[in-house]
Amino acid sequence: MNDLTNKTTAGKQAWLAALAVVAGMAMPSANAIQLSVQPGFFNVAPGAGVDVSLVISGLGDGVAPALGAFDLNLAFDTSVLTYDSVTFGDSGLGNQLALNVPSVDGDSFDAGLGVLNLFSVSLDSVSDLESLQAGSFVLASLHFTASGLGLSGLTLSDIILSDAVGADLIADTIRGGSVEVTRGTATVPDAGMVFPGVFLLAFGAGCSWIRQRRGQG
Repeated sequence: MNDLTNKTTAGKQAWLAALAVVAGMAMPSANAIQLSVQPGFFNVAPGAGVDVSLVISGLGDGVAPALGAFDLNLAFDTSVLTYDSVTFGDSGLGNQLALNVPSVDGDSFDAGLGVLNLFSVSLDSVSDLESLQAGSFVLASLHFTASGLGLSGLTLSDIILSDAVGADLIADTIRGGSVEVTRGTATVPDAGMVFPGVFLLAFGAGCSWIRQRRGQG
């Protein structure tokens, strides 16, 4: 009788374990992180300004995971677009990597390759990032000028994302954009205190983080 009971119990446990595996496979990821260029498409006339945002979504929204740093490249056709400037942070929510302490931000542009590198490293505490950061926000806003006729992609690559404790985050979806410059009417779809000495030390730490992460790639 005990053997029969034990076999029945073991059978139920095996069935429940199998059911849990199937259920887990069917459930979507709790945090499907997406990195995108928004709006995804522009059609503008020569000489027009082109403003796009790099947006991350699928983070924890007041809980882990939170974004602690990013480093990425954006490639485009320099015969079609001229890079003008970048503003880090979200215009509505503020810089979500600088909630209480200024972040270390930087950009560099290789005109020959048409590749813009952007990076930002948060100096906020882990607890602040995980409890205060929004789940979706603008990383940076970019301004271009339509300087030539044609179609240019806005392609994201070499992406490094880290969470609040420095562990890797993976973007499940990466969406670039494109800009078409044609003659005629343009159409666009809808879509604290700083201490200099501390900032210089922080900037050095941020650059060191970038070199270390790139060296690991």
